Amino acid sequence: MSSTSSAARRMNQLAAQMSTEATTAEPSVLFREHFASRVYTLNRPNKLNALDHDMIKALSTEIEKWDESDLCNVIVGTGKKHFCAGGDVERKAP
Repeated sequence: MSSTSSAARRMNQLAAQMSTEATTAEPSVLFREHFASRVYTLNRPNKLNALDHDMIKALSTEIEKWDESDLCNVIVGTGKKHFCAGGDVERKAP
């Protein structure tokens, strides 16, 4: 089993546990390319950039595309003021 499919499966499992609420009109994750680097910026400051379902879906889709590209050599994650390190996830209320 490839690490890409394993990572995609894990992202889908996490996504199933997240909230799907949109909090702003702006995208919650911003993407840009700069030469051989790809940069994503978490853009959900009101929630301290806690990941939600939509963010995980966007990240998963874009990172899979970058993984397949020969032009992408580095992926950099950023966030203004707050940065979710993976443990800060917003769960759905029961």
